[in-house]
Amino acid sequence: MLSHGNLVSSLCSSMFAVGPELVGQVVTLGLMPFFHIYGITGICCATLRHKGTVVVMDGFDLRAFLGAVLTHRVTFAPVMLAIVKSPVANELNLSCVALRSVMTAAAPLAPDLLAAFERKFSPLLR
Repeated sequence: MLSHGNLVSSLCSSMFAVGPELVGQVVTLGLMPFFHIYGITGICCATLRHKGTVVVMDGFDLRAFLGAVLTHRVTFAPVMLAIVKSPVANELNLSCVALRSVMTAAAPLAPDLLAAFERKFSPLLR
């Protein structure tokens, strides 16, 4: 169970993640559910704290995920193995991606996954 102190502490740790030049411009892609500490504070509360927008998906579908990244000009999104390994990402024109930051969690980031992500997406990140 998350206590009030847990929530406040987690939110405080994210307060400096966004520079003043991006306040009001952050668009975060959030995947349901938000019952865990990162979902509620790192996605929802931190984005709203920076006067940003949370784009909510009720489940993961790679085409819908990448479509939301493009359509909503998402600036922050989680990195998933599927994004790097699936050929679906190659079918879309990702040249207008607005991503500024990506995050991975829940498992260690394998060096080969990081290298594959960088090869595929580094030229697109601002």
